[in-house]
Amino acid sequence: MSTLGDALYAGVIAALVVGDQRSIAHDQWRVFTRTGVNHLLSISGLHVTMIAALAGWGVASVWRRLPRQAERLPARQAGLAAAVLAAVAYALLAGFQVPAQRTLFMLIVVALAFWGGANRGRSPRSWWRWRSC
Repeated sequence: MSTLGDALYAGVIAALVVGDQRSIAHDQWRVFTRTGVNHLLSISGLHVTMIAALAGWGVASVWRRLPRQAERLPARQAGLAAAVLAAVAYALLAGFQVPAQRTLFMLIVVALAFWGGANRGRSPRSWWRWRSC
């Protein structure tokens, strides 16, 4: 926030990145409310999922190019671990509010399901996972 200084939309940028809405001017907030886009300025499940997906994809794609590491841990599992860690970090950075918590917990469940499938070289079948519980 200090980098942006007194820029007109500094509060909006902070809200979009970490969900801190306190710096948005009252007039700006009123415009966002009237136009129906105020919900975009809070951290939602979509934000957490996007960060997790980018981190997972990035780590997995780099991991595939490192044969020594890929022998110890498959690229899919490395990507899943990175995705979960990125989601945890971003949810904490955003204040660990209820929408971020829900998304984080569901991402962990999905990552665990895919982690088990990565050992057998296949993706999990959703109903098969529920039956085995």
